[in-house]
Amino acid sequence: MINFPLKTIAQNENHIRQNVLAQINSDDGTKVAEVEKLSAQMEELLKQGNYREAISFMEKILAIIKGELGENNTYTAILYNNLGELYFSVGDYQKAQSLYQQGLTIIKIVSQEDTLNTAIFTNNLGKVQHILGNYPEAESLYQQALTITKKLSGEKNLTVATLLNNLGDLQRLQGNYPPAESFYLQALSIAKEVSGENNPDSAIFLNNLGLLYYLQGDNEKAEPFYLEALKIKKAIFGENHPDVAILLNNLAELYRSQGQYEKAKSFYQESLTLSKKILGEKHPNIAQTLNNFGLLLYSLGDYQEAESLYQQALTIRKEALGENHPDTAQSFNNLALMYNTQGNYQEAESYYLQALNIYKKALGENHPDTLTTLNNLAELYRSQGNYQEAEPIYLQVLTARRKVLGDNHSDTGQSLNNLALMYHEQGNLQKAEPLYLESLAIYQKNFGENNPDTATSLNNLAELYRIQKRYKEAEPLYLQSLAIRKKLLGEKHSDIAQSLNNLALFYNFQSEYDKAEPLFQQSLTIYQESLGKKHPNIATLLNNLGGLYWDKNNIPLALDYLTQGTNLEEDRLNEFLNTIGNESRKQAYINTLSISTNFVISLHLKSVSNNPQAARLALTTILRRKGRVLDALSNIIATLRSQNSPQIQTLFDNLAEKRSQLASLSFEGVGKLNPSAYQELIRNLEEEIRQLETNLSSKSNEFRTINQPITLENIQKAIPKNTALIEYLVYNPFNPKTKEIGKPHYVAYVLHSEGEPQGVDLGETETIDKLVKELRIDLADIGKPEDLANNSQKLHQLIFKPLLPLLKDKKTLLISPDSQLNLIPFVALQDEQGKYLAESYSISYLTSGRDLLRLQTKFQPQSDAVIVANPTYNLDTDKILIASASRGKNIKRSGDLDQLAWCCGALEGTKGEANAIIPLLSHPQVFTENQALAQNIIKVKAPQILHIATHGFFLPNVEKEENMTTFNNMDSQSQLTIIKSENPLLRSGLAFAGFNPADNKMDGALTALDASSLYLWGTKLVVLSACQTGIGDVRNGEGVYGLRRAFVLAGAESQLMSLWDVFDLTTQELMTSYYKRLMKGEGRSEALRQVQLEMLNSDKFKHPVHWAAFIPLGDWRNLDGK
Repeated sequence: MINFPLKTIAQNENHIRQNVLAQINSDDGTKVAEVEKLSAQMEELLKQGNYREAISFMEKILAIIKGELGENNTYTAILYNNLGELYFSVGDYQKAQSLYQQGLTIIKIVSQEDTLNTAIFTNNLGKVQHILGNYPEAESLYQQALTITKKLSGEKNLTVATLLNNLGDLQRLQGNYPPAESFYLQALSIAKEVSGENNPDSAIFLNNLGLLYYLQGDNEKAEPFYLEALKIKKAIFGENHPDVAILLNNLAELYRSQGQYEKAKSFYQESLTLSKKILGEKHPNIAQTLNNFGLLLYSLGDYQEAESLYQQALTIRKEALGENHPDTAQSFNNLALMYNTQGNYQEAESYYLQALNIYKKALGENHPDTLTTLNNLAELYRSQGNYQEAEPIYLQVLTARRKVLGDNHSDTGQSLNNLALMYHEQGNLQKAEPLYLESLAIYQKNFGENNPDTATSLNNLAELYRIQKRYKEAEPLYLQSLAIRKKLLGEKHSDIAQSLNNLALFYNFQSEYDKAEPLFQQSLTIYQESLGKKHPNIATLLNNLGGLYWDKNNIPLALDYLTQGTNLEEDRLNEFLNTIGNESRKQAYINTLSISTNFVISLHLKSVSNNPQAARLALTTILRRKGRVLDALSNIIATLRSQNSPQIQTLFDNLAEKRSQLASLSFEGVGKLNPSAYQELIRNLEEEIRQLETNLSSKSNEFRTINQPITLENIQKAIPKNTALIEYLVYNPFNPKTKEIGKPHYVAYVLHSEGEPQGVDLGETETIDKLVKELRIDLADIGKPEDLANNSQKLHQLIFKPLLPLLKDKKTLLISPDSQLNLIPFVALQDEQGKYLAESYSISYLTSGRDLLRLQTKFQPQSDAVIVANPTYNLDTDKILIASASRGKNIKRSGDLDQLAWCCGALEGTKGEANAIIPLLSHPQVFTENQALAQNIIKVKAPQILHIATHGFFLPNVEKEENMTTFNNMDSQSQLTIIKSENPLLRSGLAFAGFNPADNKMDGALTALDASSLYLWGTKLVVLSACQTGIGDVRNGEGVYGLRRAFVLAGAESQLMSLWDVFDLTTQELMTSYYKRLMKGEGRSEALRQVQLEMLNSDKFKHPVHWAAFIPLGDWRNLDGK
């Protein structure tokens, strides 16, 4: 809608001006002539809608009048008011308010008592509060103006009518429709009584009544009011008047909402033609009609033409009103809404944020328009599965809308619906249902049954009932929603496709396949016609059709549709991962695809386990998704690093600095800060890091040049002939008969360089994970060999023995574990005869089999090897801790910092380790003792080998304490643990010189977060000769969050890391032997295996606690890649 402007009460300003000009003392009349000339030029600009340029002319007029007559006269006050009107028009409401207030102050000084001008300026101050959403303040000012006017001029005059109209607008915006109607009707009655039936003010009040009924969904009642207003305007002003164009636009809006699209198009075009003829091409009114016309085309799915109109409107608004006007923000918001619908999330977010920034500055945090854009941004995040960012925004908007607009406003209903939808998608149906019901009640109360929002609420509630198997309640709601949408939107709208899809799912869930199939097909056709063939909703439809044909046992069609659906999901995933957001947002989007991942694996293993096409689809889907976020992040960083751009380098430097600040602040603890202030500092730094990560991600378009298509054929080409890839994954089996998702299971797929993949369901994760936990305890305990053998063999039975027939004769294994399987060394599993896998297989570990593609892209080292060993943990020589004295010669490089009270004992063995390795490497750079500083590590640039021998640490996750009173009463060490629990990359790291804290500061720590910013692109091998460097938070499908992940992000080609506390002298012996083999050209994994076998066959080190802790990750070949 185009609203007629909030009514400004004006006097005969021309008459006053002439009287004032006569008082100007000017012998030659130049000042009078200048004012007249400036006034004429200003009037011409105002006709064109060029308010911004008109301001300078008004300011010049004001300066002349003040110079000639002084500040305190009536005409100066009027000029201040009129200048305020111009600033109001361009959206500078604070400036407008200041000018209105100056005018009011002068009037009060000049007049000494209330005058009509007092009422005028008070009304205009009310307008500012009105537009800013400060409704109580606005109402108070309007009522003051109304009281003054009634006192001076009586009840029956147009000024009173105008003020009543403005009060009506105020109530309408708050959703208070009955009092709004009363004010409008009073205004209309007075206007007709004072000026007759056909007067311009009556037309405005009729238009506003039409708008009120339109908003309530009563289009039949609204139309005659618009038509009567149009008839009056034409009778008074003729066909060619701006007000006529406004009413044509408003009628078009009405017809658009009724689904009368052709009629709406006709009225929009007529309004546009008339506006351009009268106002020129660049008037703000034209921008509003272009915007509204764009909404129509957007509704019809004509996105290309809608975008063109939105962009035209945006250009006009920027030119006429400026970059920071709320109308400009409206254009940004509508463009964002369209891009979001198309799935163009990067563009959508950019425009939403621009709109939000403008609205906040111009209108404030709690203005309805600001809240609408915030709601839309949350919707964007929800659609990406980014619930963590969406939920607090939804809650913020809901709270503000209840406060500003009330519990029964339609915007409050929207917030309730959207919050419910998010909980619904998260599976929290009990939380979602009451919100849906409250939202539906609000829509029905405000709009009645025949409204798009009512239809949406009905559809969403029906979906919830379907999932709860409340089928009798669901079906009538589906049908009612579909009927409303067809009536309002026609047969080809994307909302119709949604209704048809959901109704088809409803019938499919009850095995009524003959009803479901045509509905799915109709939905697919409509989606393809309205949204294009690559929209995410189409992927969902294709997968739903695949599920239908699986239910009907038509496996070829099921596989065909599921292949199409997952391929389309892959296209969208590529776009998203390459351009949008930080790590958490990328992961949230990946999580939205888990349903189809579970679906294709279940189809293969539960229904057609011998079907090679099903096996290929399942494994292809796993390889496209498992560990994909890490892959995307590392490839983005590699691409950006290779560009060598000063701008990008600055971003990297800033990111490294902020990560370092976050790590330092986390380790320093609360100290003298208030805990709330401390947490605020942490949150601010985390937000700055997220923004920098997002900026880097947005600059990674060249990433596609190194991003090979993920196909089984490409991965098989990268598997050596004598090697097998084993891909483990946690999935939730789907039962096509009951439509239920089962408990998590482990699955494993085996792939060779040739032939078809094969998969096996290994059983519930609960059983396997319990054994993993027990085995880890046994591996670290030399005293219980029977328990070790028992649990090792049990785990072998569950996760490896079922694969033996699939491995054939392959003795080199590339294992990609998932979840808790990341935390065990497979080489320590024993078969029934007690033989370790290390004795039969050479094993290396990957995050995903897709790593084989990434490892084909080679970077060259930029320096020789770097060795770091034997750090002086306490640089204050007066306070050096001699912790090793009581631990014996073979102390552990322990990661249990709670036992160490955050202090590290010296590791003398690492000095010998370094001395043994130095002669084996070419010109290594060595940092020991006082030089073994974290800042020296940060400065290294892609050494061929980075060997670090020190203490490592990993802090287990602790649930964050939400109760601040409890938090405040904790000691600083407990507070520190809680703060760090948020980010796993802050809870693992390495200790360097100066680690032992003075005043709880840990400048000697290099956290995994710090390590992720290192420059290791070209580093062939990172050896972390320390404890627990390979563990961290395990996340299904995304590997281990800790040092393991950090060094991949930093660019390391391969890593050697430990899974538990390792002994100092044992590690020295292992590492020395390893490097000797490595330098002879043995493979990075095979060299480790041979050392492990030597230790296994020795009397001294035969227990796996000595030889199995270290695991090889990444490239298994020798340092030359052979």
